[in-house]
Amino acid sequence: MAESIDALKRLAQQVRNAGQEGENTAERVGRVLVGTIENIELTTTKFKGYFTSVGSLTDKYSNPLQGDFAWVGESYPGTVYDVVNDQWHDTGAAPDIGSVDLADYYKRSDIDSMKEVVKSVTEVTI
Repeated sequence: MAESIDALKRLAQQVRNAGQEGENTAERVGRVLVGTIENIELTTTKFKGYFTSVGSLTDKYSNPLQGDFAWVGESYPGTVYDVVNDQWHDTGAAPDIGSVDLADYYKRSDIDSMKEVVKSVTEVTI
């Protein structure tokens, strides 16, 4: 299976931050590109989606193929199901869903405060 999204992000950051000649080797850059392409391929052809129950997964995909996978669970994201001996199989592993760092995003209260400041402006000099 392709490298995790987090691993690819770390490698891409290394490529981005490389400052010395020869630091971005073909292996490093190629690994990021191949990993990204593999992840895209998996999510567009082999990933069957998120299902709240095994029954809903098997109803939609009753004849899974080797390499297919899905996320199944009552609470998102559930666990990863793959195919073993032509049957859906619970791997027991949680999906790698990555994360989003929201530390640098504005909070609603920040925006509301700025709206009040803008509303209070009565004169603009250019």
